[in-house]
Amino acid sequence: MRILGYHISDNLIINSDGEYRDKSPYINFLLCKKPSTIRVFYNMEDAVNNIMKLLSWGNGQAKELMSTTKLHVAPYHFRYVPDKFFSIKKPKAFAYYGDASRYVEPLEFEPSQAASVAKEVGIVVYETLSELGVKPINILNPYRQYESQVLKLSEDSVDRHLATLRYKLSCSHGIAKTVLTEIISGVESSSKLLV
Repeated sequence: MRILGYHISDNLIINSDGEYRDKSPYINFLLCKKPSTIRVFYNMEDAVNNIMKLLSWGNGQAKELMSTTKLHVAPYHFRYVPDKFFSIKKPKAFAYYGDASRYVEPLEFEPSQAASVAKEVGIVVYETLSELGVKPINILNPYRQYESQVLKLSEDSVDRHLATLRYKLSCSHGIAKTVLTEIISGVESSSKLLV
C-alpha cells in the first residue's frame, strides 16, 4: 500500500508525488486512479473549503455539503464527514481522503511541503496499525480496523489486548501515540458495552 499526501490551496492542488493541477478540471485530478493508494489531505477542512472555491460553485453547494455531509452535482457525488473523510464519486471513478490534521496540529507550509507532511502522517498511521496486525485500507478509523481485523479474530481477552496496547503506548510518541490512544479508547468503550 502506498500513501499519497494532498494539499489544496486557493489556486492549486498538489500531491506528494509532485503532481499538481492549477487549472480546471480539478475534480478529475482528485479522482485520478491511484491503485493501492491511501490518500491523505494535509488539512481536510481547508481542502474541502478550497475545492469548493476552485470549482466556483458558490456558497449554496458548499453549505449543502457542510450541513448534510452530501452533495450531488451531476455527475459527481461528494461526501464530507468533518475530521473523518472526504470522498468523490462519479461513474467508474471513486476516491476518498483521510485527514492528517486529526493527528497533527496544522501549521503553515508551502503547498508541496504540506502534501509531503500529509504523506508522512499517513505513513506513521499506516505503520502503527501494521505493527498491531492490521492491514490498513485507510487512515480513517484506526479503532474500527483494529476491532475488525485483530480484536474480533483473536482468542486473547480484551484485557490482554488493552495491556499490550498500553505497553505500546508507553513506548510511543507523537502520531503513533495518538493512534494508539484512539484504539485503546475504542476497545475500552466497546468492552464496557459488553458488560
